[in-house]
Amino acid sequence: MIGKNGEIHKSNAGDHRFFTARIIGVPTMLFTIKGVHKNFMEKHEIPYSYRGIDKLIQVIKSIESK
Repeated sequence: MIGKNGEIHKSNAGDHRFFTARIIGVPTMLFTIKGVHKNFMEKHEIPYSYRGIDKLIQVIKSIESK
């Protein structure tokens, strides 16, 4: 899930794998977005429809590069 400030929160089972990968320096990992905070969507002017997917991907890539 993506929090209101763009932080990535892993939910349910698998948290230990996510944090272990970070600790050992895995540079990238695949994930599925299950939800995005409303404030994050509004802050980045991402439409609440399938048309917003491309913009959401752009914003996530921008955050990743930081």
